[in-house]
Amino acid sequence: MPNLVPVRVTKELLRALFRELQLLEKLEKGFISARVYWQGKHFVGHLPAGATSLIVEYVWLDGKPFALVHEYRDLAGRRVGLPDPKYLRISEVSLFV
Repeated sequence: MPNLVPVRVTKELLRALFRELQLLEKLEKGFISARVYWQGKHFVGHLPAGATSLIVEYVWLDGKPFALVHEYRDLAGRRVGLPDPKYLRISEVSLFV
């Protein structure tokens, strides 16, 4: 298997790719899935009480990860705002901020 080619990009470019690939819509329709990669231990002060900070890993249905996003969730576990992508793998290219 070839090595991944790491490419640092701007957060604006990564967000634009995330939108263009419609990853949030694919997640909501069940074409991909997500799992919590990391969860903050403290509540986030600038959001409603009980909100937490998370890094979420997006995975293909076969379980292979391809993206990491930062997001906030409220006390009920619902996403607050839009995910903020930090890493995206496209073929053998690893895009990151």
